[in-house]
Amino acid sequence: DERAFETPEQAALVGNAPPPRDWGSGFRLLAPWGDWQSNLGPVIGVGPAWTRFGFRRFPHATFVHLRALYAPLRGGFGVELVADRRWTGSLHRTVLRARASDFQVARFHGFGNETPAGGFDDERFLIEQRQLRADAAVVLRPSRSLQFSAGPSFKWTDPEDEWVVPGTPPQPGSEAFRQLGAAAALVWDRRDSEVAPRRGFRLALGAAGYGWDDGAPFGTAGSEARAYLSIPGSFGPTLALRAGGRAAVGDYPFQEAAYVGGGPTLRGYATDRFAGESAVYGGAELRARLGEVNLWLVRGRLGVLALGDAGRVYVDGESPGGWHTGHGGGLFLEALERVVTLTYVYGDKGRVYLALGMPF
Repeated sequence: DERAFETPEQAALVGNAPPPRDWGSGFRLLAPWGDWQSNLGPVIGVGPAWTRFGFRRFPHATFVHLRALYAPLRGGFGVELVADRRWTGSLHRTVLRARASDFQVARFHGFGNETPAGGFDDERFLIEQRQLRADAAVVLRPSRSLQFSAGPSFKWTDPEDEWVVPGTPPQPGSEAFRQLGAAAALVWDRRDSEVAPRRGFRLALGAAGYGWDDGAPFGTAGSEARAYLSIPGSFGPTLALRAGGRAAVGDYPFQEAAYVGGGPTLRGYATDRFAGESAVYGGAELRARLGEVNLWLVRGRLGVLALGDAGRVYVDGESPGGWHTGHGGGLFLEALERVVTLTYVYGDKGRVYLALGMPF
């Protein structure tokens, strides 16, 4: 292979980072892991992790982590296997993720924009599910800004017994079912930074198709575009915009409907608050850096932001109830090439969001 190879930069809290490792292997018996999942809360895990390094394969050649999972708020357990294999001399990779758990939670208030309201922990609209799923994909990156992935997907879902949404008849997906299909995604990312973008754009497209036990095959599709505009200078304000849409076609279970609500789509509302055959959403943020602050060991940049979101769903081509909106503001802190944000958004009620990274 005579193509030029660019060694990736190493992240370091101080300068003069060593070259990335490309030999040997490592093993940890009790490697920790943690995540926050919508409608579920924290999920923690621990288990053996094995890493092998290789020539021009960064940050590793192969990574495998088998971990036991626990969801404290639901009192549920699970097990998960994650594997990531990088290709030599390129950005391509192959990934596998398989999980079995008894703590998965779906939110469903019914279809449309005028469904009954309920809080984050309102058990009337939360459906506990046992689930077994496995996803594999080949991820191709012809350049650092372009990524395409595709692969098979399998799910077995078993909702809690005799579950019915208040005021609605039983929905497809309210009993145990299996689905088998494939998913693909395309991401074109020309932002100047993934941590705190100030200029550029990001476009994401995705689609999936499945066959399942209780009906004809169905498909889902979605897209989202983001754009960033800034006044020149390191402290000039930034206008961040996003718009997206989702759709489900065919005889699909309610779990695969088009949803809006929550941080990724419509802040100020519970995650997956509104369901429909299709959904659209958008948001805008105005971000401004105030100045540098001394954080004892490091210096950081403190900023403020104002935001607004809107979204709605459609059923049979109609959308009675109109747009749902949320508005608010917050603070962000940039330090050590990371960003922490704290925002307050009022939609159907006031909600506080604490996150690592910019909202979008």
